[in-house]
Formats: sequence, C-alpha cells, structure tokens
Amino acid sequence: MKYKVTARLFNEESDKLIEQYVKQFNQFGKKSAEGVVGMGRVVLAAHQNLEDTNEFRKFCNRIRFENGSSALRKLIQIGNKADLLEMYLDQLPSSWTTLYLMSTLTDDQLKEGLTRKRIDATMSGAKVKNVVDELRGKAPVPKRQRNQKPATLQAVQPIPDNSIALTLHFDSPPSSGVVKEIEAAVSAIAEKRRTFVRSVRSKELDALLADDE
Repeated sequence: MKYKVTARLFNEESDKLIEQYVKQFNQFGKKSAEGVVGMGRVVLAAHQNLEDTNEFRKFCNRIRFENGSSALRKLIQIGNKADLLEMYLDQLPSSWTTLYLMSTLTDDQLKEGLTRKRIDATMSGAKVKNVVDELRGKAPVPKRQRNQKPATLQAVQPIPDNSIALTLHFDSPPSSGVVKEIEAAVSAIAEKRRTFVRSVRSKELDALLADDE
C-alpha cells in the first residue's frame, strides 16, 4: 500500500493531529460492532489526512498496528462503509473479519442485506459469508464433509512420469498468509538447492482462500 510522501517534517501541529487520531481510535477499542466501525472510520481519516508516510506509520505504531498489515487494510475498508454500517449497528456482528467481508459488498448489495435483515448480530461468520456470496450472485462453497479429503498444497506437480510429488495436508482451513509462507519457504529451499519445484494449490484450497486474499 502506498501513501503520499512529502518533505514536511514532524512538528507540533502534526503531533497534535496524530495524538487526536490515537485518542479517537482508542475510544473505540472495545470489541463491538460500533467499536470496530468507529475504529475503521478513524483509521480511514488518519490515512487520508496525515500527509507524510512517516506520520501515518507513527500513528500505526501508537495504536499498535503494523503499517500495511492485513488488519489495517480491513479497518480502512470498513471505514469506507462506516456511514452505511452505522445505520444498522443493532444487527451487525462484532467480528472484524465478518464486518470486513460485508464492507467489500457494493453499497446496494450491503443495503439489501441489511434492510431485508438477511444479516443480523446473532449469525455466525460462516452464515454471513454465505449471505455475502449470495448477495454477490455467487453460489456458496459447500462445507467439507467428514469423509471428504482435506484441502492440500502440492509442492511438486507430477507432470513427468518420473517426477516426485510432496503433498501437504491441512487438518483445519489455513489462512492465505500461512499458505503463502509455506510456498515462499518451498521456493527459497528450491532456489538454494538449485532444484526446480512447482507449487500447485488444489481446487479446494483455491476456493477456500478466494475471499481471504
């Protein structure tokens, strides 16, 4: 994520502005839909109004978030939909991930889901995801049955007959960060050993991570 960079140095005025945003952010620091939406609004305002990259990074450090992190990007996206979300606080889930998922909908899609009460505060994240998929016009991904094979990550695809494959099995759904970390580690080892290795995700894994990347 890129931010506007200027030559302006830190001064008393910018420090006061940073402190203002820090206080506002911490006021919304409770785990509730109102708190998460409020924090998203403050992060978005800080992102838009702090002119220097270092100023925004200083703000991120003060609220204990890494600049450019996934959590920070989610809060900014939630902030973009704060006006609409705040109209329906009583029926919003409090989960950051769920609120972020809802905020990726268009205004019309989100309004439809909220005004028709297809989303409410008692719904699980999985159910909200299914509703979000339906609002987008996508068919929900069916839950894995007990006898169904788990998602896999293949470090080598057996294209030639004499090739060798290594398959990794996840006992629980992995995040995109974990998968990318494993893929990067495989690539680094292959490069070090001067060996050609091709990482191939299974269709199940691609479907699972589609909304997480």
